[in-house]
Amino acid sequence: MPFTETPRLVVQIGVFAAREGWLLTHPDVQGRFADRDEAMAAARRLAHLESWRGRDVNMLVQEPLSAEVASFDPR
Repeated sequence: MPFTETPRLVVQIGVFAAREGWLLTHPDVQGRFADRDEAMAAARRLAHLESWRGRDVNMLVQEPLSAEVASFDPR
């Protein structure tokens, strides 16, 4: 019988610009931050927690000047 790998749950985390500040999105937690660096730090902490729980993390971050959304490696 061939070995098949069990699919892992992928958690989406995002940091996006808002009218006033930055939004952090996560399936279980949403937050608003005044500073992008604070939102990024919180997103990294959530990504670390999800990795510790055995889940893969897909983190998307909006760039402050260009407004482009880019994938971010939280490791």
